[in-house]
Amino acid sequence: MKDLSILEEIIGIDFKNQKDLLKNAFTHSTYANENRNCEHNERLEFLGDAVLGLVIAEYCFINFPEREGELTEKRKSVVKNEIVAQVAEEMGLEDFLFIGKGEYENKEEKARQKRLGNALEALIGAIFLHEGYNIAKKFIMSFFSKYIESLSKEYYD
Repeated sequence: MKDLSILEEIIGIDFKNQKDLLKNAFTHSTYANENRNCEHNERLEFLGDAVLGLVIAEYCFINFPEREGELTEKRKSVVKNEIVAQVAEEMGLEDFLFIGKGEYENKEEKARQKRLGNALEALIGAIFLHEGYNIAKKFIMSFFSKYIESLSKEYYD
């Protein structure tokens, strides 16, 4: 497990006096259950999922003239767990996860992807709480850029 200060360098955000918020974003419920003095990341994941969806929906609304159904499909193509997990993997987030022994031994790829995607959504939630919408949006646009750009290519091809 890496030092979370390395993660702060990767994402370009210093959590200053809220390091617990950052750690919370990477704390899986199995770890929290084994270590009673910490909170798990599910609430942050809920918030981050909504922020991610909003940022991508806003991008689609501004950049594409399609109707609601087509815009929804574009948004869903970026916010689905496979893409979120892929971005998390590209960022190297797996090294920062705090997971319980039983979950650590779970080598199933689908479970791994779910953990990664959930952690990235929780990180987005933590960034939103710590820095606000504009910085969370900048983070999302930066780390999801190739998937967002693929929406434009799909539209203009």
